[in-house]
Amino acid sequence: MSEVERLEAMNQFAARRKAGLDNTEDSVAKAAADAFSQGAKQVMLPAKTESELPERSGWVKRMAESLGFLSSWEWRWLVLKDCRAAWFEGPDKRRLHGVIDFELVDVEIERLWDDPSTSEASRSQGIRRGKDRGCRAVCISGFFSSDEAYFRLLPVGSNRAFEFGVATRKEAGYWIDDLGAHLEEADRRCEGRPRLSAERLNAFQRSRIKNAWWKVSRISPETFKHVAATGDILLFKSKGTFPRLIRAASAGTSRHGRFDHVGLILRLEGDTIGILEATGNEGVGLCTWRTFLANGWQNLYPELALRRVRCPRTAEALSTLQEWVGKVIGKPYNLSVSKLRHRGSTGGGQQDFFCSQLVAEALKVLGVIPRGQKDSAEFWPSSFSARSSPIPCSPGCSFDPEDLTIDFSLSGQTATESSGSAKRDATVSLW
Repeated sequence: MSEVERLEAMNQFAARRKAGLDNTEDSVAKAAADAFSQGAKQVMLPAKTESELPERSGWVKRMAESLGFLSSWEWRWLVLKDCRAAWFEGPDKRRLHGVIDFELVDVEIERLWDDPSTSEASRSQGIRRGKDRGCRAVCISGFFSSDEAYFRLLPVGSNRAFEFGVATRKEAGYWIDDLGAHLEEADRRCEGRPRLSAERLNAFQRSRIKNAWWKVSRISPETFKHVAATGDILLFKSKGTFPRLIRAASAGTSRHGRFDHVGLILRLEGDTIGILEATGNEGVGLCTWRTFLANGWQNLYPELALRRVRCPRTAEALSTLQEWVGKVIGKPYNLSVSKLRHRGSTGGGQQDFFCSQLVAEALKVLGVIPRGQKDSAEFWPSSFSARSSPIPCSPGCSFDPEDLTIDFSLSGQTATESSGSAKRDATVSLW
């Protein structure tokens, strides 16, 4: 295709996207799919410029659940990134113990020491966001070194206090400085949108962690729209017999058969979120997030989760992915025993796709997953979950250590049940 033809295809896409903005039918996705197939020069948005927010991680002492008068302490790996503070079992981040999303709940910092040598920024953050105490409520100097310093994160409207300790007051000052920067950024992102109370956060419950909102990694639909990027993964847990069979089958290979469908996020021109997926009734196709919600399709799934992918989203990488997407859109869906028995890294010439095979192949095209190690057909939807075995990645690429459940109860816009269930079939028979 010549450069003139590619530009013309892009212009047609832009015009059709604009014409379809007020249409609940997925005309935007259809225009994008046509543009992909016609080789338009740029259908996907260039990667967003990463925020200049400081990132910090390290060992901290974390106060565990109280046992009467006494409290126990444990070592945790604390990670501050993208307006979220999460603590893990260790640096491998395989086991998440808790997370506080500053975009969901307003947080104050309480500095638990008084030292004139502490930076002015650290002192001001402690005062601005919370209390500034000169001594602990309970003396612990006999248990820990006098050089250690402690601070608390206090979610507004909650009776919980999350206390952390580090080796020196200087290090604690660095943590408070960086926490303050993330809190300020969360304020900016949430301008005009109030934070949620602990009671509202606890509306999302699982039996084993009832009223423990910090133990669930989740984001609001608004946050999803802000952070989702091309190459990220959207995981689905569906209702029905065949989804249960897929989860049961994948449990033998990925340890946790939690999901039965998966799609790939594409950021399209106009800052529209597209979902590239292979479904039982449409084959390989593109659906926009806006249409997904307009049809109430989120009500068909007990759980939807985002798994973020870290990789260099260069113009060349996105162009290669876009060209590949144009070739696979419209190909049929297929899940067969013979496909699952196939071995050896695929070369990208498939004539049909299962959903997880499509996503695996797309991530190979994007350069996230190296070729020659695992066939794309060997991936199950649950293979992409953070709870499953790690997926080998190319240098400079990685998957985030958590599945971010999209919690629609955190949104001010509550969707109603839709008759669109008949229009969407993510899975079909195994044979």
